[in-house]
Amino acid sequence: MCLVRRPVWCADEAIECVRYDLEREDVGETELAAVAPVDVVFHLAAKMPDPRVADAGAYVRTNGLATLRLLDLAWRLGAQRFVYASSISVIGVPDRVPVTEDHAPGPTNPYALGKLCGEQACELARRTQGRRVTSLRITSLYGVGMPAGTVLPAFVARALASEDLAWYGSGDRTQDFVHVDDVLQACIRAAESDESGVYNIGGGCPVRMSDLARMIVALVPSSRSRAVPDGRPDPQEGIRWVVDIGRARRELGYDPQRSLADGVRGYVAAVRDGAAVRPWWGSPCE
Repeated sequence: MCLVRRPVWCADEAIECVRYDLEREDVGETELAAVAPVDVVFHLAAKMPDPRVADAGAYVRTNGLATLRLLDLAWRLGAQRFVYASSISVIGVPDRVPVTEDHAPGPTNPYALGKLCGEQACELARRTQGRRVTSLRITSLYGVGMPAGTVLPAFVARALASEDLAWYGSGDRTQDFVHVDDVLQACIRAAESDESGVYNIGGGCPVRMSDLARMIVALVPSSRSRAVPDGRPDPQEGIRWVVDIGRARRELGYDPQRSLADGVRGYVAAVRDGAAVRPWWGSPCE
């Protein structure tokens, strides 16, 4: 069963979708009875990053306070496990690498602040109530259907159009990309594990922007694109996302299976196919 704020498209017709807004403060017993009982809650809802939205309060309400409400709702539904999709962005700018779960958080935008509030709500329930709650700090997620505005899909689109792929600055800024299939694996591992707490979930292989551009050009052999420097400075020049996923490996049994090259190859094929890239907010799942 899936709680959704608006109609969505589901790949699996067996999934039942129930309309619900996490910003609501009250839930009737009749509504609870329609959903219960529940074994595990996967909290994947969030107000997504939007540079046009500067109101930090909106993110704290949607990603923070709503998580508190969902935690309460989960226990009322009888859930024994709660898995929260957090974000590595709660760290802000790393002051040391590799980034472990012990790195002090320092959000630098409203979205990251909201995510950290949700994460702290989970930790409050885990530490004071003994709840089995796990927060997964996901790195740079990618896969079919991802938003088009980030660097990886932008590079792929340019390669398919035989346009040059240009990186800012030195091209040495790094990101840790993790495929959606591996994030799914992490969610299931967390739900099945006796462990709880905060875990980094990444692909385990950080890549420089210049190397990412070259990789994508190589994976689109029909392209006439070149991987070249843009010439303009990178406002994030000094950032190196080298994320330690050792705790998730040891305690959850998480082991990323999709290499970046394999994942990008599949994404390129899907984008070429066109029909395979279907937005999740399409036809309602009913």
